[in-house]
Amino acid sequence: MESNDTAMYDDDAEASVLGSIILDNGCFEVVREIIGPESFYRPAHRTLFEVIEKLIREKKAADIVSVKDALGDRLMDVGGQPYLVQLLETVPSSAQALTYAGIIRPWQQRRAIKRLLAEVSEG
Repeated sequence: MESNDTAMYDDDAEASVLGSIILDNGCFEVVREIIGPESFYRPAHRTLFEVIEKLIREKKAADIVSVKDALGDRLMDVGGQPYLVQLLETVPSSAQALTYAGIIRPWQQRRAIKRLLAEVSEG
């Protein structure tokens, strides 16, 4: 993706939905109905969502300790343990997880439209 796409996402919403799911794995299924890993602009957020989803699908807790362990040698790629802690500190509760997912989805759609328009104009 081009560097001018950085204005095509909401970093706070991405971080907040991840923090919400880590705080309350119970909100994952509702969030997953709206967004998936491909919805995240930041590669680190995509990776975190994939790891969280894998843990939940395996009927394991996706808390900070489990996510950190599941990341293994990719931990530093997502910002390390300090970033995982920051995700939790960003979100006061998981009650707004659906709202955060609803913010992310239109950004994903805008990026997809922009990519499609770029492909059409090149072809």
